[in-house]
Amino acid sequence: MHLPDRFQSIQALRGVAALLVMVGHLFGAERTHGGDVFAPEWVILGFAGVDLFFVISGFVIAFTAFPLAPTSAAWRVFAWNRLTRLYPMWWLFCGITVMGLIVASGLYYEPEALAGEDPVINLVKSILLAPQAGLPILPLGWTLTHEVYFYAVFSGFVFLPRRLWPIGLALWGLGLGVLTALGANAAHAEDWLALIAHPLSAEFILGALLGYALRRGFRPPVWSALALAAIWTLALGFWLKDVETATFPSNWTRVALFAPPCFLLVAAGLGAELRSNWRPPAFLIQLGDWSFALYLVHLIIFAGIGRFVWPLFAMPGPVDSLIWLSVMMIASIAASGVIHHGLERPLLQLLRFGGGPITDRLAPRR
Repeated sequence: MHLPDRFQSIQALRGVAALLVMVGHLFGAERTHGGDVFAPEWVILGFAGVDLFFVISGFVIAFTAFPLAPTSAAWRVFAWNRLTRLYPMWWLFCGITVMGLIVASGLYYEPEALAGEDPVINLVKSILLAPQAGLPILPLGWTLTHEVYFYAVFSGFVFLPRRLWPIGLALWGLGLGVLTALGANAAHAEDWLALIAHPLSAEFILGALLGYALRRGFRPPVWSALALAAIWTLALGFWLKDVETATFPSNWTRVALFAPPCFLLVAAGLGAELRSNWRPPAFLIQLGDWSFALYLVHLIIFAGIGRFVWPLFAMPGPVDSLIWLSVMMIASIAASGVIHHGLERPLLQLLRFGGGPITDRLAPRR
């Protein structure tokens, strides 16, 4: 069966993941800028969108890299296209964040996010997406630090015979377990060892195994995967119904809770698309195209509206929060569309080798 270069189900799930993360941040936005509470604490479970992103990322990278010839030319193109997918947009939004912080507080950093780290060092590490004791200048950049690490590790797989990929991924996963057993299990990737040992790499590995399996002819089941994902999610919701911000799952607990339903959801979407030519709703596909821009911009939109606009029209009661949280989300989605079409897509076309998929330009080798 012919495999497409782009799966619509994957794009739609990217859109879902970005929406989930944005919803997860409503909790903090309301507590920071609002009065009466409308958003319940369980909305922070939207942070599971990060786990969905990591599974998707593993799938896309493995699926894209599989046909490449194991040559230095293929490696250079693969690495370049991966890094230019992240860094230019990240640098732009780092700059916007710095300017916003200067306007708001006269500082280019948030003291509470530094964790004792020198502000200049924090800024440099933020720009490079290197591990750091505190949070990056734009806090959600911590996830991109993991992404860059994923790219770096998997770039080595380009040179491996494809039949060895499952062994390599299994050894990677085993290494995570060994490092955890040895005590390298920090909740935050505060240094290189903590990043290398971090359990979230397991979600990328799961996605990569799925991408490899699809290239080898595996066609995921649909209804059984959906049923398992639904059962797992219902059980998860019941177990975490009283979740609090301070106790949001981390490390292997987070992976054990969120990775299986995310993996099953991705597999079910791929299976439906391949087996029955199913297509997700067009608006989710469109949102998937905008997902990186939405991921980067929504916290800035939240902060801008929350700090400068909401106070001018604030009213007593939870309806006020409902209105302004809705305005924040709508404005974030609208801004992401403008950013994607006006900046992100032209930038990607400019920076990519030849402007098209790397598999169009490098001889396949299996």
